[in-house]
Amino acid sequence: MIAGRLWFLFGGALSGLKALAADPFVATDVQPRGLILGTQEISIPANLAPEGTRLWTRFAATGEPGILRGDRLVFGLKTDVATGIAVAQFHGPGGISQPFLLRTGSKPVDRKLSSEVDAGRGVRIAGTTALELTLPQATTRRIEIELARGVRLDVEAFARRLGSGFDPFLELIDPRGRSLGSVDDTPGLGRDARGSWDIRSGGRHILLLRDSSHAGGKDHWVHLEISIGSSREKERNPATRERNVRLPEPLVLPDVRTPTGSVEGVLTKPGEVLRFPMEGAKGANRWFELRMRRLGSPGDAEVWIEDGEGRRVAGMDPSQEDDGAFGFTFENEGPHRLCVRELTGGGSAEHRFQLHWRPGRSGFGIQSEKQTLEILPGGTAEFPLRISRKDFDGEIVVRAEGLPEGFSVEPTTLAAKSKEGRATLKAAAGVTPGIRVEFRLVAEGKIEGSEVRETVRTRTALTKVWPARLHPPEGWDGVLCLGVVAKRDP
Repeated sequence: MIAGRLWFLFGGALSGLKALAADPFVATDVQPRGLILGTQEISIPANLAPEGTRLWTRFAATGEPGILRGDRLVFGLKTDVATGIAVAQFHGPGGISQPFLLRTGSKPVDRKLSSEVDAGRGVRIAGTTALELTLPQATTRRIEIELARGVRLDVEAFARRLGSGFDPFLELIDPRGRSLGSVDDTPGLGRDARGSWDIRSGGRHILLLRDSSHAGGKDHWVHLEISIGSSREKERNPATRERNVRLPEPLVLPDVRTPTGSVEGVLTKPGEVLRFPMEGAKGANRWFELRMRRLGSPGDAEVWIEDGEGRRVAGMDPSQEDDGAFGFTFENEGPHRLCVRELTGGGSAEHRFQLHWRPGRSGFGIQSEKQTLEILPGGTAEFPLRISRKDFDGEIVVRAEGLPEGFSVEPTTLAAKSKEGRATLKAAAGVTPGIRVEFRLVAEGKIEGSEVRETVRTRTALTKVWPARLHPPEGWDGVLCLGVVAKRDP
């Protein structure tokens, strides 16, 4: 496997050092990416991992080690899954994979039809199903769907949410060659797409699928769920239809006066700027935090503060990986305004945001630049750490929580004013190769006489694993993993 090749290249130079094991491998060409309730199989190319590798899932599942079947390693799996997106990993004596994402609660994936569509052959679909496709650059796939008059067609593409580089664009063509509408980025789905059409003319329709920027390649795959259902009951009375329309509530802009508080709003119009009246005592410090993308909003907001004359006096760096945060100290007691706008000029009823603020205080944050590492029995694994500080230059002590017996980390003291460091974990010589270990690191520092405790986060590392996702799955930021691997011959 990949780790084995890396050991062959570098093992000789490191063999006398109780060396770090190789980096985890990337789980490519996972089939299927969509899991149903009950018994099924998942497979990966056999050249990625040896027979006997296991599949770990964050959701309830039971399974046996992978077995070789042709050129693929196949895992039998029995799942009890809720609808959503979940994390999984392959692990065994030969190595551990980077975490990858699966769609749970999916419709059954038709592998035969998927292969025919991938090969560019025309296929006709007559019922609800799911397809998994990989699109080369500048390629449009045509999927024929037989639809009766009056039914409803729903199509949802899972790509960016599962870590794919594919940016789906959907369009439906009726039997007369007319476009019934297209959909690109759908509010609430990030850069994925969901389309719904009420069919007025029965017959063969064509669903067109492509990347919105015509990109493609092996990392441009998509899990496509196609649902054909009964028609929606249509209300014929215009007055009743009007009563059923849910309009957004009018936005009231409260004053930002209290030292701690929050406001919530919706950027409904493209280019709209919301200005919240704001006051504070001279010298008062405030820390502002934006929540938008983590709420499922399709937007990306910019936040800043204006003084009474409309001059920008502070603001958030819009290039931050997270939604963003910033601090501000009042230089005078005059009126100010807290301003919010959609950074890319978008706007809709789905562009919801929250702003939270509190008195500013000294502190620190730590990011691990690796999320998963391999470790040898009797060996070590080092997690590089990057430190951010705010008016705090003191020492920070890093400890591990949740490590099972056989694994340890000596408390690591990060020097005063340091911006980076390392946490080194050790495995006992008798630990069993093939197991997977999950834990967290916590950091402690003394600020103004009080102990401050922060969890070491992994958002930076996961952004490298899933560059297409805006945020890691809920509860996964801060989780660190070790895969115990067998010693390999040089």
